[in-house]
Parts: sequence; structure tokens; C-alpha cells
Amino acid sequence: MIMDFRDAWLEFPFMPYRDKTKRTFVSYWEEKITNFASVIIVVDENIKNSLIKKYPRISKKIYVLPNGYDPDDFITTTKPAVFTISYIGTVREERDPENFLQAVNQLILENRINKKDLMVKFIGHIEDRYLQKIKEYTFVNTLGHLPYHKAIKEFSSSHCALLITTGSEYFFPSRQNEYLASGLPIIVCGKSKGIHLLEEAFKKGCPGWIYDYDDIEGMKNKIYEIYQSFKNAKILKGETPYKEHTRENLTKKLAELIEKM
Repeated sequence: MIMDFRDAWLEFPFMPYRDKTKRTFVSYWEEKITNFASVIIVVDENIKNSLIKKYPRISKKIYVLPNGYDPDDFITTTKPAVFTISYIGTVREERDPENFLQAVNQLILENRINKKDLMVKFIGHIEDRYLQKIKEYTFVNTLGHLPYHKAIKEFSSSHCALLITTGSEYFFPSRQNEYLASGLPIIVCGKSKGIHLLEEAFKKGCPGWIYDYDDIEGMKNKIYEIYQSFKNAKILKGETPYKEHTRENLTKKLAELIEKM
């Protein structure tokens, strides 16, 4: 049996087990099933390390297979005439865009950017309480949930990418490889230990910057800097350092694990 963790189980951040009885029950089954499995696959090193710490005996049968990307999905597309920043994914409590939008709005109020020359796109589901706040900003375009390839095309045809994250190391943005594969400069609003793929890529030269969630001034200055590059036709473009994370390569690794069993 192969057991696949696309998210942590006991530490699952979107459904915390605070009740002692529930934690005991989930912990019992987590240990039982991980011991029974022939191979364990996890999406991230943080989940792997957590499981090994709890159940050391599984260390030789656990492997990391991250969420991958298809290079063909990121063929260069025509860019819009206005400076466009795009976010792709769900907007919810730990991904609240309010502070980032305030940073953009301040640039407009200070007359450093004309609101007609800028757009912030949100691609994906937005919880109602955040949708109402987002729509108060006239420079925002909410596209909702789109078919996968259309969503990636909309995202890639921007000039800058926005990623929002707060929380523990188990808040792991699943599209990190896709963000990097897009080649877009990336502004990360918020910090969590789950974004280490991006952190390492930025250290290797990919254009990206991580700001504390409430660092509105820092984000504002970086937005303006990238906007100025756009106006001078010198928008930054990066290249993912994770060439091995294509879905084709990851599928080959999965096939090798199945053969090994």
C-alpha cells in the first residue's frame, strides 16, 4: 500500500484537532496506517520531518514528491497594456490580501501610479467575507474559479505575481512550482515555513521578495520599483531552479517507487 500525504494529517491547518479525544483518535490511526504502508509519499519536507520525528521507524520508506508543473503550460503570452499583478488560488483567512491591496492603493493615492494604468487580478475561489472587501478596490478584477489551463494562462500573462501566506510550516502553498515556472517576479505577502521552495529559489537568483504581512511600506516600494521597470519596458523575468519538478519527472519517480515495491 502506498500512502500519500498531500497535506499533513494530525497537523492539518484547515481543520485543527484541538479536542484531546479527537487528537488521540487521529494520532492512533496516523501511526497505525503509516506503519502498515509499504511506501509513504509526502508533498513537502516539513511533513516528512514531522512524521519521522513521531514515527522514526518509517524513515527508510518515506519520500517527498512535491506538486509539480508542466513547462508547456507557461508558454509566453501577450501581456496586457496596463501593469498587471496576479494572484492564483483560494483567498481565505490565512491568505487575506487586505494589506497588499492597501499598499497598492496608497501608491494610487500618492499619485505615483495612475489607477487606470494598473490592475490586480484574483484567479480562484474567494470566500465571501473577503470578496466584499476586495471589491471595494476599483483596480481589482476577480475572475473566480476557472478551468486549469485558462487560469494558468491568465496568471502567466501578468507582469508580477502575488502570493499570500501566513501560519505554521504546514501552511504550504501548493502552487509554488507553478509560480516559479511562470518566470514572473513574485511578491510574497506574509511569512510561513511552508514557502521554503520559494525562499531557496529567491536565494538562487529568481526575482522574488518576501515581506511580513503588515509591511505595507516595504511592499509598496517594491510594487513601485517593478512598475517603473514595466514603464521602461524592462520587466524582470526569472527561471525556475527546479527543473526536476516537472510532472513528467515526478510521475517517473512515482513509477520507480511502485516498481520498487
